[in-house]
Amino acid sequence: MDDAFIFMVGTVIVFGSVVPILVRRLYNPEKRYVGCLKRNLIESRQNSELQIISCIHAPGDVNAVINFLDASCGGDSPIAVTVLHHIKLVGQSTPLFISHRKGSVIVCDYLHSMNVIRLFNEFEQNSRGSLSVNAVTAVSLLKFMYDDIFSLAVEKLASLIILPFHIRWWKQDGSIQSEDHSLRELNNRVLEKAPCSVGILVDRCSNRRLVYKEDAPEVINVAMIFLGGDDDREALTFAIRMAQDTRVKLCVAHLLPANFNELEAKQDNVALKGVKEKDHITFGEEVVEGAATTVSLIRSMVPEYELIIVGRRDNLDGITPQTSGLRQWCEYPELGLIGDLIISEDNKADCSLFVVQQAREQVEEQQQQMPW
Repeated sequence: MDDAFIFMVGTVIVFGSVVPILVRRLYNPEKRYVGCLKRNLIESRQNSELQIISCIHAPGDVNAVINFLDASCGGDSPIAVTVLHHIKLVGQSTPLFISHRKGSVIVCDYLHSMNVIRLFNEFEQNSRGSLSVNAVTAVSLLKFMYDDIFSLAVEKLASLIILPFHIRWWKQDGSIQSEDHSLRELNNRVLEKAPCSVGILVDRCSNRRLVYKEDAPEVINVAMIFLGGDDDREALTFAIRMAQDTRVKLCVAHLLPANFNELEAKQDNVALKGVKEKDHITFGEEVVEGAATTVSLIRSMVPEYELIIVGRRDNLDGITPQTSGLRQWCEYPELGLIGDLIISEDNKADCSLFVVQQAREQVEEQQQQMPW
């Protein structure tokens, strides 16, 4: 009897230790996305419907996303947004994925999720018909939330995923209110493996408002800082789309290096050609000798705008003349060097920031090496 009991206990211990390791090694949900076409904004038709996945994790994300989308949907090109409200799985063994159909009664055990859905439905009704909203509630473990995002992006043929930044600031004095390190880990994972382009929305608009209401300003000043590269061209595409709205006053600032790559410069000039031809977009060029000039120019620009759009440029960090030497001071690499510079304490920015990363082409061998 004792031998049988010892054998059973030993078997349980072995299976409990070995099986989870084998499952993690043999099952990788990201393999489902290896063969998927990487979608981005540049390759989408200018007047076609733009599919966006917008993630909501906390109450403060709702107003930030609605303000941002309201400033982005006033043009002729329609936008379809799938709002993914993520709730951490606590006290139950089965994750939930609830798609809320329009026109049906909202049935959800999570009061906050019901409020999120109602706010976005009201926003859709007031969006002048240029935007449609679908809401989804996902209750899952934090380490698997990226899979919910990727699944929706593939299903909806999304070209852009909008993620909230992991830091929130007090509106009164600009000090940090909360910092969610688990959300930062999720954002980094999405940036690494997303099947489409990704944008991180940083809400620091403490004294200004992006949302258009009766008491809001008639014009919103938006700047797009263009240094060159795939991410900047992707960000420029979104900025041009936003500028279709007559209420948006867009300024594109091209910071030229003293020495540049001819092939890269040719691609950048093609992207900027359309901007130069548009009367409703302000365009300016400035040759910068080094990072010090870049820092000075950006610090002078920040107070003038309610929203600044930049490319992440993670694959170019530290090798371009405009940003050389800035990496050692970078606190938030997920925002890129320029994005990190804009929200630094030295700038005391109260503007919102949108950092765009174009869809990355991944190699299947790299996917198999990932530990999750």
